[in-house]
Amino acid sequence: MSDDPDPSDEDLAKRVRHGSSDAYATLVTRYARRVYSLCLRMTFSRDDADDLAQEIFLRGYRSIGRWDSSRRFAPWLLAIAANACRDHRRCREPQAGDAPRQGAATGPPADAPIIGLEDAAEVRRALAALPPMDRLALLLRYEQELSLDETAAALGIAPSHAAVRIHRAKAKLRVELSKGADRAARPK
Repeated sequence: MSDDPDPSDEDLAKRVRHGSSDAYATLVTRYARRVYSLCLRMTFSRDDADDLAQEIFLRGYRSIGRWDSSRRFAPWLLAIAANACRDHRRCREPQAGDAPRQGAATGPPADAPIIGLEDAAEVRRALAALPPMDRLALLLRYEQELSLDETAAALGIAPSHAAVRIHRAKAKLRVELSKGADRAARPK
């Protein structure tokens, strides 16, 4: 084990496999914001996002033995997060757009703006209008900055299918954003 003051995620994950809970605490600190942000954008509820993030880190700790050490740690953890978000959606809410509920998160986005657009509230509204799997694909690819192959693995689909899903989701997002622009342009 290395005494590197700033070990890589992969080195930390290897230490966790050898019993280091401190190494996992470091990984949790590094990924807490990213995981929470993804959960918040998928559930629209701070309480649900907090609960899901805790569950995701617990699942990660329990299944660290299944992590392939020849691959990056981040996509593996975010795949666990994607699966947990899908499971949560299936258990909690009916399909049809997953619009934000009463008491949903408000205020500034949990993390950096998505897809480089300025109007964060309009982007959140447009993302909320997308089907959950399309929203998840965009969030993994652009907000979490996973490669296409990593996004596909997190979604459990082939890279070619991920590319098509992302392309179609971006087209749907453009339509939703244009609806918002149309609403803003209407005289009051």
